[in-house]
Amino acid sequence: MAKIAEERRICYEWRNKPERCIIGGQDCSFKSQIERKWATYLQMLLELGAIEFWGYETTVFEFNERYRIKRQYTPDFEVRETIEHGLKQKVWHEVKTALRQTDIRRFKLMAADFPNETMVLILPCCRKGRQSILRGNALKYVARVVYANPIFRKMGIK
Repeated sequence: MAKIAEERRICYEWRNKPERCIIGGQDCSFKSQIERKWATYLQMLLELGAIEFWGYETTVFEFNERYRIKRQYTPDFEVRETIEHGLKQKVWHEVKTALRQTDIRRFKLMAADFPNETMVLILPCCRKGRQSILRGNALKYVARVVYANPIFRKMGIK
């Protein structure tokens, strides 16, 4: 019963539609359609050999106690990519439909407590106004921002 109430809250507050599906043999319960689409894109990259692994919400990071924020953080996707000369790198992808100040705080805590971890922020598109200010603040703590909608259109992901 609590799970249904949580899904209703997510739909109402964020206009996200939770989806449960199997992608690449992984049974995932995504919080939004953009997360499902991003998983589909990562599966395409895996099948093409561009990445070695992707997983949905595989690791929980525990923060040192400070601020009034959750002490735990679970990035949406773990991605293992091969970079130059066969070196492997683990990258965490965080998919957001819209940024909030608490998201920026989590990125800041992640950078402070886990400086060797690389974060990538995935947004649907480039928005203006307050979202651009928050995006600029996020860039202080994430490696890069990726806009997903152009990728989805190019790859035919619906």
